[in-house]
Amino acid sequence: RGRGLMIGIEMPEDTAPLRKKMVYDERIMVASSGDKNTFRILPALNITREHADRFLASLRKILTA
Repeated sequence: RGRGLMIGIEMPEDTAPLRKKMVYDERIMVASSGDKNTFRILPALNITREHADRFLASLRKILTA
């Protein structure tokens, strides 16, 4: 308990549509937070560079669409 890598990404608008696209279109699990403008990613401590690159590419794709 208490170990892990939690990242919150704050956006200027509600992240619900972004989360839906990440989960359903890109098959990447992201979570909501207490703030509707923030979503959480909770990768394992042993995340590989390939997984991180895939997440960033998917996020970039959705944000620029």
